[in-house]
Amino acid sequence: MFEAVSLIGGSNFLTIVAEVGTGGLASPIVIPLDIAATATGASLFVHGGFVWNKSIQNTRDTIQKIQPSGGGKGNGKPSSSKNTTVDNFDAKTATNKQKGNYGEIKSSDNLLNKQSLKEAGFDLKPVGKSAPSGINDKIVKGIDGLYENTNAESKIKYVIDEAKFGSSQLGKTKDGRQMSNDWLNGAKTKKSRIFKAVDGDKKLADKIKRALERNQVERVLSQVDSTGKVKLLENGRNLEARRN
Repeated sequence: MFEAVSLIGGSNFLTIVAEVGTGGLASPIVIPLDIAATATGASLFVHGGFVWNKSIQNTRDTIQKIQPSGGGKGNGKPSSSKNTTVDNFDAKTATNKQKGNYGEIKSSDNLLNKQSLKEAGFDLKPVGKSAPSGINDKIVKGIDGLYENTNAESKIKYVIDEAKFGSSQLGKTKDGRQMSNDWLNGAKTKKSRIFKAVDGDKKLADKIKRALERNQVERVLSQVDSTGKVKLLENGRNLEARRN
């Protein structure tokens, strides 16, 4: 644990500085001279106002006894360096929550920034609920992504995205299959997922609902793999191949 010990003293005190195994210095420890002498078996002598130690091993033992708990190398388990951010995401050890958030983050980035989507007529901006800020965010149920298409030439005015990590598929709920009209409108539960996604903005929710009725809303499924690659599907087809 301790690779070297330095002693710096005065006429009535002893300062011990230990170099730990990681190459760093532990916090200096100041001990009254009479206590230090007792602790090291009185194997100290004073010369020119400085204290010199005849027994390094005794000093090391003393440091071990008086060092505060939690200091030094090997105390406690190091925190995991995986699954704290999107960049160090590890699917093998990630929780379902982390996988879900990772999928939403990657799918949102793909929809907003992929050039081939812009070339296909989709210049999107998020409305309402935003993507998670990190993989450990609290899960929010409902629509994963809702976007307005700002391309004035496109007949598609909104895009609704459902992100799925790995092999996960669209699920069935009390309101029907995910992404269906009944699911979006809350047919049985009477809880509109569109209304929730826009944070209760009734005017905007009604506008999106009208666009849905006019077939001006594109529903897509973003399948995200463990490397962050996104496969974007629209009714089983590649959305990027479509133009307006």
